[in-house]
Amino acid sequence: MSEISFLGWAITILAFVLTFLAWRNGRWIKESVNRIDRTVDGMNNSTNATRDLIKEEMAASRSLLEKIEQGQQRMAERHENMLKYLGDLIVADGERTRQLMRELRSS
Repeated sequence: MSEISFLGWAITILAFVLTFLAWRNGRWIKESVNRIDRTVDGMNNSTNATRDLIKEEMAASRSLLEKIEQGQQRMAERHENMLKYLGDLIVADGERTRQLMRELRSS
């Protein structure tokens, strides 16, 4: 076998080895990309679920704050009504006291 023939066979074998390694490397890269895609999809799903949960909690918080505000308004109205009632009661009691004092003076 001549040196040229040997070199041709060596190059051919080396080409087959390199082709096989490139093919395996391509499969490995494809599997890695698929794994990365699945991981990114999982992260996106988790992010979307977290975003939805935050929106729900914000809506619940707004609702709770509105209820608290309504309760405070009702309490302020009741407080105002109670003060008016107490004022009317004090005025009425003052009138009764004056009436009683008039009666005591006239007797």
